[in-house]
Amino acid sequence: MSEQDNLRIIRQGWDAWNAHDVEAALKVLDEKHVWETDTLPAPVVGRDGDRQAMQMYLAAFPDLRFSIDQLLSSGDYAVTRYTATGTHRGDLMGIAQTGGLRHMGALSSRSGTARSLAPGFTGTPAICCDSSASCPHLDGPTEQLGTA
Repeated sequence: MSEQDNLRIIRQGWDAWNAHDVEAALKVLDEKHVWETDTLPAPVVGRDGDRQAMQMYLAAFPDLRFSIDQLLSSGDYAVTRYTATGTHRGDLMGIAQTGGLRHMGALSSRSGTARSLAPGFTGTPAICCDSSASCPHLDGPTEQLGTA
């Protein structure tokens, strides 16, 4: 798959998040993918885990929006630098709504890119996200979303 194809699929995923379209976001993910982020207490595994995490974030931040600051692809790897913005209007892992506007800059890297996102990828799909300690208030209980 070309780097341009990888970028197109990555953009489809971000577009789905911005449309709050859970099913469209899941279409670009392999069932075996793992999403690791410092804003969650444990890795998110597979489509079911991703569905739960996405629904949780959208319930907590109903106006959640991602702006892509930079999107790079090289071979089977892609990196997105983005800014997430949303108003905390619902529970988030036991944290009551604050009504405050939140901005979080982060870096998301994907190994295997489109092949790890698209069904049928045979490698080790991974999505890693680092918010650089932008969300120190997220100290909820450890619970893995989805199944391995």
